[in-house]
Amino acid sequence: MKFLGATVLVILCTGVLYSYEEESPNIKTTCCMTYVTRQIPRKSVAAYFETSSLCPQNAVVFLTKRGRHICANPSDAWVQKYINYLKETPQAVQQAYSGCLMIRVMVNDCAPVSG
Repeated sequence: MKFLGATVLVILCTGVLYSYEEESPNIKTTCCMTYVTRQIPRKSVAAYFETSSLCPQNAVVFLTKRGRHICANPSDAWVQKYINYLKETPQAVQQAYSGCLMIRVMVNDCAPVSG
């Protein structure tokens, strides 16, 4: 009886996931599971975006000039300073990145939005 219940649960979950993908095949969500523990050099940061509200915790993802993606705690003072700096920098506006949507620990599918 337990096996039957588990089988039904797996089938239902698969159906829910499948229908979600059908409705939005190109939408991906990026979520951070951990934050960087140290401040990163500001000169290495090219842009940033905030994770989706669908994620279990808020995060800021900094995109470095070398193409790395670093999750940071939005309540840290240095993170807020970097965000303000990037907002004031014209280059940061040109390199604004789209928030990507599918839960991932690392961000690999973000691309610059041409503007």
